[in-house]
Amino acid sequence: MNVLTVGLRSKPLGLASQAQRLGFRGLWTLNRLANSQKTGPGGHEGHQHSHSGREHEHSHSESHSHSHSHSLLGHSHSHSAADNVLLQESGGLRNPAIRITWIGLLTNLGMAVGKGIGGVMFHSQALLADSVHALSDLVADFMTLATVTVSKRSPTEMFPYGFGKVETLGTVGVSGLLLLAGVSMGWNGLFTMLFHCFDNLPSWVEMLANVGGHHHHHATDGATNLNAMWLALGSIGIKEWLYHATMRVANRTGSTVLVANAWHHRVDSLVSVVAVATIGGGYLFGIQWLDPLGGLIVSSIIAHAGYTTAKTATIELAGGKGRMDAERHAEEAEKVRALLQGSGFELSKVELMPSGANYSSIVQLAPMSAERTLQDFDRTAHHLKHQLYADSSLKRLDITLRHE
Repeated sequence: MNVLTVGLRSKPLGLASQAQRLGFRGLWTLNRLANSQKTGPGGHEGHQHSHSGREHEHSHSESHSHSHSHSLLGHSHSHSAADNVLLQESGGLRNPAIRITWIGLLTNLGMAVGKGIGGVMFHSQALLADSVHALSDLVADFMTLATVTVSKRSPTEMFPYGFGKVETLGTVGVSGLLLLAGVSMGWNGLFTMLFHCFDNLPSWVEMLANVGGHHHHHATDGATNLNAMWLALGSIGIKEWLYHATMRVANRTGSTVLVANAWHHRVDSLVSVVAVATIGGGYLFGIQWLDPLGGLIVSSIIAHAGYTTAKTATIELAGGKGRMDAERHAEEAEKVRALLQGSGFELSKVELMPSGANYSSIVQLAPMSAERTLQDFDRTAHHLKHQLYADSSLKRLDITLRHE
């Protein structure tokens, strides 16, 4: 592979083959000759060129930053997305992710107060326990709110790829709480089942059962249980609405932390379903083992959701492609190919790197003929930049040139 390394913008790409014949000394000489020219034919109006070694910077009158580099590894073109007004909806409640998180937070607070009052009025230990659990959900809500707010900030010099990884970090935390809730509920349900199946269990088994820390205690008074059941039914409706509303925003914005928080709402909904089944079954049929059985089923669903979300976020934090699957890559490649029609360049490869709800893209182009110039490449790169940045989730775009 011959790689273009000359800094003179108006020379044809065929210079790379001359550099190859001259060897490394000739390659270095061509660079020196190219860099010695302050301006060249076909330069861009409004550009200021400052050459240093194998790199030079471009300063545009437009409100975006642009960098150009030439090296033995190729020719690269980078743009910062800080100027894109479509990238940010950080205006507080105008941002749908922040708005739905605030709705969930205030709902959890209201339900915690309501269930607490109901637990005292109806003498229901189950409602009092759910009230405490609703308060614990506020931790996940505040964590989600903080990460969503920070992740929407514009890229800075210290964080040129944006703050999307902050959301990924928050996703690990929220999904970790989700996983912990699932394991705790399953642990408690398993040992409760043992108590129902066996009359005489060793004392150490009861000690192990208390390790989980997630317990459901239902009063035996029929009227009290029915009153608690009505509150549980209302909780199911509210939490299911929150789950679907949060998931819609998560799917629209690509936010993994919102997915994890949506599942927190689904957890509360499923727990209430188990409570209703337990109260109804106990009141109508005297069936007491429905609670631990339902708890085991629900806990497996919760734990699986927490594990899946945490795994995806951890891969993303480690620098993996994470959610950017083959289908998304194919869509992005097709979009770039359509934009390159008639430009004299073709797509060599495209790489997408997720960063929370955002992503960065590396696009490598190859000239279709040796007559293409660096000026042509620069013009094509600018065209790609303006079109691709229409996607508000794209935080950074690096365009490189490959010459064979």
